[in-house]
Amino acid sequence: MNFSEDTWQLPNMAAGSWLPIDDKMDVRGILRAFNSDWLFGFSLACGPGDAFLAEILALEEGLLKVRHLGYKSIICESDCFALVQTMANS
Repeated sequence: MNFSEDTWQLPNMAAGSWLPIDDKMDVRGILRAFNSDWLFGFSLACGPGDAFLAEILALEEGLLKVRHLGYKSIICESDCFALVQTMANS
């Protein structure tokens, strides 16, 4: 397989996953500097819930980590349209 730099994209900054069979959630994320350098990552098992709650918890955990590190200005991205809509309407 041939990969070029033109097709490479940064990975999602935070993500949640949900296994419906086990009803278990997992959240993970990364924080990158303005120049895309990796600063830190996290991963947590969160117990029962659903896919939307997993996305919310991933965002919350990422924001808590950023706040703990003292960052005042951030750009937060999500691929979960329902979460973006919810945040925009709150």
